Amino acid sequence: MPLMIWLTLLYNWSSQPFQEQTIKPWLRAHWSVERLSALLPDVTIRYGGAVIEAREEPYRFVEFVFRKAAHLFVYAILGALAYAALPVRSGPVWKRGVIASVLVLIVSLLDEWNQTFSVMRTSTFEDVILDMTGSTLGVLAAAASGRFARRLAVRDKRRSERRARDGGGITPKRR
Repeated sequence: MPLMIWLTLLYNWSSQPFQEQTIKPWLRAHWSVERLSALLPDVTIRYGGAVIEAREEPYRFVEFVFRKAAHLFVYAILGALAYAALPVRSGPVWKRGVIASVLVLIVSLLDEWNQTFSVMRTSTFEDVILDMTGSTLGVLAAAASGRFARRLAVRDKRRSERRARDGGGITPKRR
């Protein structure tokens, strides 16, 4: 169920026009161009055919970084949820990771395709790569946390077996 909810949210975000998602009005209300420019590094980013200079276009730069960080976050969650949704019996950890990643790749490609129908939105292959980077991080985190949880469960089981064997963990005092 969490996976389906996240996919629904993702589809809704992907379908929104740029004007409904932009953070530039908020940035303009809270930061002057001069102050924001002074805080940013003197870098130029080339992405999807666009050139973004941090100090020349500070609002655009911050929004760009925010949007790309959102891609990483959203797809990390999606990767973790896709991995967790697969039954353990579907194979070893690596196989479940590959299956989850392929599912997320399909979602990412459909997401970029969907954006071609939204007003002032762009669809780029670079975003698919960014999405898959986030997905990989999410799958790895889910696999690692699952492994950690299994180790804790085994440890707890051994402790409770030891306690049961030793009389509930209460040892009589020796005189």
